[in-house]
Amino acid sequence: MVYQWSELESIFVKLGLEIFDIELEVKDKNEYIYNGKSRNGAIGKTSWYIPLSNDETKELGVEKGGCGLKIIKYPVNVDIIDEYHRLLNEYSIQKIMNKENMAPDIYKLLLVKNKCPISYEWLSRTLEFPSGSILFAQVVEDITNCIFDESILTTEDGIPYGQKVDDFIKKCGQLRIVPYDINIENIFLHNGELKVVDVHKWKRSYSIVAPKAPKYVQIELNNSCNAKCAMCNIPHMTRNKGYMTDELFIRILKEANKNSVEYITPFLHGEPFLRRDFVDKLHLINKYAPNAKITIFTNASMLTENAINKLAFIRNIDQIVFSFPGGNKEIYEKVTGLDFENSYMNICRAFEVLKDIPMRISMPIFTDNADSESDFYALWEKYPCSAYETYNYLGDVSGTLADKCYEHCDRAFRSMTILFDGRVCLCCMDSDGKYIMGDISKNTMLEIWNSKTYLELRQLHGICRNAYEPCSKCTLDLKTEEYVNAYCDNNR
Repeated sequence: MVYQWSELESIFVKLGLEIFDIELEVKDKNEYIYNGKSRNGAIGKTSWYIPLSNDETKELGVEKGGCGLKIIKYPVNVDIIDEYHRLLNEYSIQKIMNKENMAPDIYKLLLVKNKCPISYEWLSRTLEFPSGSILFAQVVEDITNCIFDESILTTEDGIPYGQKVDDFIKKCGQLRIVPYDINIENIFLHNGELKVVDVHKWKRSYSIVAPKAPKYVQIELNNSCNAKCAMCNIPHMTRNKGYMTDELFIRILKEANKNSVEYITPFLHGEPFLRRDFVDKLHLINKYAPNAKITIFTNASMLTENAINKLAFIRNIDQIVFSFPGGNKEIYEKVTGLDFENSYMNICRAFEVLKDIPMRISMPIFTDNADSESDFYALWEKYPCSAYETYNYLGDVSGTLADKCYEHCDRAFRSMTILFDGRVCLCCMDSDGKYIMGDISKNTMLEIWNSKTYLELRQLHGICRNAYEPCSKCTLDLKTEEYVNAYCDNNR
């Protein structure tokens, strides 16, 4: 049987993956000749595994030591695009499991073009790989010296069982991962911990179904801010500053009401109370989208006593979040350029007056203020408060602390983000509006939500976050409702 994709280079090129020329010969058992050098590796059901030297790893664009090259010799899917999406999904699963010390790390998905022909026996069939064949490959953590230890794990007919296996399967459930195979050929022990060798055909335990209309709508009333926070992309924003007109705002609210939008956030990239009529805009939400819950984000620097008193008459405020990125005066003023005492007193006054409205104080943590986190909790010990590691705004902001995320993002499936001029951008992380999904001043909310652009976003994001650029670079970890519900299902 000849390799099914031996003459489809033009389709491989369209994937955008790097293609590396190699010379690979497969000998008996686990012996390979890779780029002229003989070595022992491993042969799996669907892949060849070749240990790499540090220099060989660097040649593949990975600055890591102790790596191996896993070449997919037997694809699962007939279509190249489908196989690519499968491998992207498994890449994400392996990354998630590696974070929990349940799998070796994976560093890169790439393509290799083999200059050598290969004839290989597999399941009583001969597989022929002509010279010049292009195959999917992965650079992974080298595990050739890790073995299954039968003295620690008990097996029956090649299937391990016992407490360690039970704990491993339970952890998979908590991670919303469905194992495909857990046998002595696919697991090993490392430092006493059970790990899986290969996540081939492993899947997520849930599927995502987007609603017919957005559940959350973020509306940018203005994109100006009086703070200069270093962890935020607003100070570096290149698009024009502006204010949303009442005509456009009311149009959006009417559409939100018509489509039963549940949550409206009249904030995006800017300080909402810079608008002296901001509370008036909240009254418009109450009037034109009377069932929608409202979330307010503010740095509190412009939160006057008059504004606080007016907020008491707004219905359906789900919560007010005060951003306070510093635990003491020195750090706070260095990070924001705002007056510490003024913001502090405004927040305290809000808690005194707005007793029936849920409120919390939030500290975004990044490199410049991380040392003041304990001060933050001491400062606000009387009030609901929390800290979180900042996100990287699609990779545009440095110094943030959140790790790269491999989970599906709820923003792609339930949120619509509208800029002040009516353009609908990718999400709240797209501060410069580089990725436009539509324009609500020209089309209806439903036309945009069900447009080809949005459908492609959700289709690819449903495979995995890595399948959609620029989400693959983003560190925002906002898990989907399906993810949360899957956890509940596993713990009943």
